Amino acid sequence: MNRHKCLSQKHAEYVNGARGSVTEEKMRKWFAESTELLGENMYILNYPERVFNMDETCFYLAPKGELILGPCGSNVYDEQTNSNKKNITTLFAANALGNWAPLLTIYKYERIPAKIAQSAPPGWGLGKFENSWMTSETFYEYIAIIFVPHLIDSNIPRPVVVFLDGHSSHLSLRLSKFCRENGLILITLYPNSTHILQPLDVAVFGPLKSSWKKTKTMANRQ
Repeated sequence: MNRHKCLSQKHAEYVNGARGSVTEEKMRKWFAESTELLGENMYILNYPERVFNMDETCFYLAPKGELILGPCGSNVYDEQTNSNKKNITTLFAANALGNWAPLLTIYKYERIPAKIAQSAPPGWGLGKFENSWMTSETFYEYIAIIFVPHLIDSNIPRPVVVFLDGHSSHLSLRLSKFCRENGLILITLYPNSTHILQPLDVAVFGPLKSSWKKTKTMANRQ
């Protein structure tokens, strides 16, 4: 590596077959369909405070170690936590101005410990599920109990547009009815294209997870 300065070690980014099948033609069709869906509400896109992106990601409390170097013949260990609650899922929501709505964090607990509830930032949502994943019921509660009140408190006029992926954990008949009645226009991104179209996935989660891993490694060493 020292001889070839143009080279550097880097993790390969895996692109599965479904993602690889996304074409320009399909993307243009999605844009056309989204424009048609917005119809007379197309003007909303001129008001960045009314255009939101939602996405969720998983944070590992005991991240897997990377390849490391050590003396030949010696055992080399990477620090790990002993937590049996290995990951949490967090739902993020931000508008095109860069302003954040309160987050929702889902824990793998039957009952959320008081210490976690007391340390959560004001307005944040706390959820629990057996595998710490998002469900349609949890997502509905976030929209109804946290997101819409945030719009009201922030004096953001409705309707608003929310771009999100079309995972089944986000969509339900109950949610669709609530959104119609409360001025929320949900637009699902083209399948398997979040690595292109999802702003949070493209620009936020990468640096955030890198910092999370560094912070977690430092904490484990203390």
